[in-house]
Amino acid sequence: MYRAMKWIAIGLLLANLGFAGITQWFDQRNAEDMQLLHQQLNPESIRLLTAQEVSALASGGILTPRVEGVPVCMEWGPVAEAELATARGLLVPFNLGDRLIARDEVERSTHWLYMPTQGNRQLANQKATELRQLGIEQFFIVQDDPAWRHAVHLGAFRSAEAAQIQLEKLRDKGVRSAQVGIREAVVKKWWFRVRDAEPVLVSRLGELKSAITATDVRECMPAAEGDAARKANRGEMP
Repeated sequence: MYRAMKWIAIGLLLANLGFAGITQWFDQRNAEDMQLLHQQLNPESIRLLTAQEVSALASGGILTPRVEGVPVCMEWGPVAEAELATARGLLVPFNLGDRLIARDEVERSTHWLYMPTQGNRQLANQKATELRQLGIEQFFIVQDDPAWRHAVHLGAFRSAEAAQIQLEKLRDKGVRSAQVGIREAVVKKWWFRVRDAEPVLVSRLGELKSAITATDVRECMPAAEGDAARKANRGEMP
């Protein structure tokens, strides 16, 4: 009887040791698997694709990874011809030299924001003075269209909705006689491209979009690379 109990005890001890060993082995395998999975995923390196990168993938183009901290190509626009002088003045403090390239593009607008014809040049100039006193600088007096001569042009837009949004902004500043109208026109606008923009410069460029209404700062569009290069070679600037 004593010997039987002894062998039972030894058997239970061996079973416990075996179970503990198997459990430890499984725990170690699970830990190794989790570590391998984490290394494969590398979550800290995951980032969202930019709109340009998504476009490149959709068109079958080659996607070049963007490395943080490496200089990139940025562009600011679109800037209307009437605002070119203002835009160039804003870019002067950046001292960009030959890194700055300007390219033009043609837009077709369907609506415009305007103040009706003032009757003569003197009255139109008075209206211009009133606008400047309200802090509004982006406008010009129409001269080349007999039907609208001496009207005040406040912007051209691709849709009535876009024109209405700008109208509300002007009303908030105190403009009362501006209105939205239908007026189809082909408008030339400009994009200013900055090559080799380091992170600090990219941040400073981002502030420009608030300086001129309806402009944006973005990474250079791939489709325009060749066009910009040709303009740079010809030395074309507005």
